[in-house]
Amino acid sequence: MRLIPDAGYARVPLEPAVVPGTGRPLDLSGAMLRSVSPVHLEYLANMGVVSSMSVSLIDRGRLWGLISCHHYAGPHRPSYADRTAAEFLGRTASLLLRTVVAESELDGIVDVAERAAELSAAVGRTPRALGAALTEQDVTVLDLLPAAGAAVRLGGQLRLLGTTPPAERVPGIVAALLAAGATATDAASSLVPDAADLVDTASGVLAVPVGPGDFLAWFRPETLREVTWGGNPYESKVAQTDDGPRLSPRRSFDAWSEIVRGTSRPWREHEVAAARALAGHLAAATLNRSEEDNRLAGALQRTLLLEELPKVPGVAMAARYVPSAEDVVGGDWYDLVPLPGGTLAVVLGDVAGHGLAAASVTAQLRHALRAHLLRAAGPAAALAMINEVTSALLPGEMATVVVAQLDPGTGEVVVASAGHLPVLHAHEGGAEYVMGGRGPALGVLDAPTYAEARLRLVGDDRLVLFSDGLVERGRGGLQSGLDALRQAVAGGPAAPEQLLESVLGALAPPGTDDVTVLALSRT
Repeated sequence: MRLIPDAGYARVPLEPAVVPGTGRPLDLSGAMLRSVSPVHLEYLANMGVVSSMSVSLIDRGRLWGLISCHHYAGPHRPSYADRTAAEFLGRTASLLLRTVVAESELDGIVDVAERAAELSAAVGRTPRALGAALTEQDVTVLDLLPAAGAAVRLGGQLRLLGTTPPAERVPGIVAALLAAGATATDAASSLVPDAADLVDTASGVLAVPVGPGDFLAWFRPETLREVTWGGNPYESKVAQTDDGPRLSPRRSFDAWSEIVRGTSRPWREHEVAAARALAGHLAAATLNRSEEDNRLAGALQRTLLLEELPKVPGVAMAARYVPSAEDVVGGDWYDLVPLPGGTLAVVLGDVAGHGLAAASVTAQLRHALRAHLLRAAGPAAALAMINEVTSALLPGEMATVVVAQLDPGTGEVVVASAGHLPVLHAHEGGAEYVMGGRGPALGVLDAPTYAEARLRLVGDDRLVLFSDGLVERGRGGLQSGLDALRQAVAGGPAAPEQLLESVLGALAPPGTDDVTVLALSRT
């Protein structure tokens, strides 16, 4: 409580100015005789107030309001009993504020809590269709909070409900708001100047992140408010004093009204808390789904990788698969298919993408290619058949694959490639890439023509098939990696097993992609 019995009092300096022994000013926070700012005294004089008393109303440690008492007839000092009674009433009112404010918000809190529970249940029921769970059920994310519009972005896919800014502007507004360190604002244009033209749909924005690039957001339109002031608050004047210029309080206190634009209905604490809680449920569901997908994809990929290479008379083989350090499952696969007549088809492929979807496509292509190799006239014909399958049954998917068909008896090799990196042939004179027999990747064209290249393995010749993860070198480029591989193979051991160890040690793949490499030679 603060009391000014006579606004025309003469200030008396405190002697001494600092406390002896400490050198610090005396703490006058609780002193009823503490002097007030000269500007405040001038403000009271401009209003004609001679005596004033104010009682603070405090709600949970924050100033909620004031009871201001003014006396105009002359100086006035309320009695100690009156002051004590006023302070008691102020404290009592402050204690009741929490109950009164909470009661006014209770209905809204209960409604939001009920809808939050329904949305969380929907997320739990459909962890693989989170976007649909939030936007296509009886209760949607728009129903969670009082808002005109809502946006859901999950997995990079944006869904809009109700009245929102244009789809192309929503991510930018949300990103700018979060970058400013805010979750909610009722005056978006003050934090995001680019949103100044969107007051009809996004004066108020509440946004919570779900994951990298993903978010939930709600939008409220502009709500015009009329505010009445005691005098024009913008007409402050500067007064010249002996100590220099200072602000002077207003002199007129006639009612002055203004229309406040560019603001929406404020967001309440329980609304922000509910939005954050829902985002937390979504993040947890996404993480659980990702872990489950990785487990499924890992199990599926393990079925695609041979536990042990088959024993083929006259052929020595070795294979290595190194998964990416960033993704549990990639799209690489390799296969060895014994063919009628004693030949052997060596296959290495790479499906675009990672995770469960890539592993599923890999499984389908691997088994389909096996069947076509068994009945096709050669690797090129088998690739044409598998491309037809890819275009018809797996639209939108793309993969590269190379097939080397070896006759162990003669050493004859027929190579055909669908967009894959070339096979490396190491021989007595060095190593060179087989540039013939190349065609487009699977799924790119409807009816492409695939060619074949032929070579012969003699003596200690080796054939090396590999995926792009082995040779991609970032700034160094693909060609740098290809040159390094050729040098490592040309100078490496003859035995395939030792050769692959030497190659992986020399190239040291960066680990940002899965790596598959396979080597074979005649014995």
